[in-house]
Amino acid sequence: MDMYRPRYNLTTAFETDGISGATANDVSGIAVGYEQTASNFIGELLIVCPSYWLSGAFTAPGTAAYHYQYSVPLAGHTEDTYAYLGRYKANQGPELAAAFAGMLANFVRSGDPSVTDALANGPSAEDPSAKNPASRWPVWREERPVQINMNTTGGTPIRFTHSWGTGTEFVGPGLRNLFTEVDAMAWEGGRGDRCEFLRQLAPLLRP
Repeated sequence: MDMYRPRYNLTTAFETDGISGATANDVSGIAVGYEQTASNFIGELLIVCPSYWLSGAFTAPGTAAYHYQYSVPLAGHTEDTYAYLGRYKANQGPELAAAFAGMLANFVRSGDPSVTDALANGPSAEDPSAKNPASRWPVWREERPVQINMNTTGGTPIRFTHSWGTGTEFVGPGLRNLFTEVDAMAWEGGRGDRCEFLRQLAPLLRP
């Protein structure tokens, strides 16, 4: 499967930006090469691609789905829940936690997670009133599947060990929100093509 074959001969682990250069198929904050390729394949097979398909199920008239990509290093499975359910971690910071909590509250109240520009940017932003994509959260459409990439910038780098690996995290003070609108299909070297490949396999895997 060429789409999962590592294309880089790297020996140093680092986080990708999701858009250009090395992708999550090739490298992460804790793994490189075939180990990372296998990890990414499992993650997309079990979690990420099904989340795309679930969002796609809510595109009929009268329904709406909103999607986000959690990218705060080290962005492991379920790490985002600490930010919006409370007891946020040192690599998340109060501004990310406040924005996440507002998004969840608005989604529960109205079905739309959009928050104000000021909340999405955070008070420490260079311009808290600047337009932020999370204040007009794009609805997921099959013809235009976009998501909000939720990340942070700033802070102090530290080495941190999880049960699944050791890598670099950034902790406060100095953490600032960095939310961008991204193409979900193009993310990480063409995730949409990989999800479609897995969708085509589904009938062959049924008992």
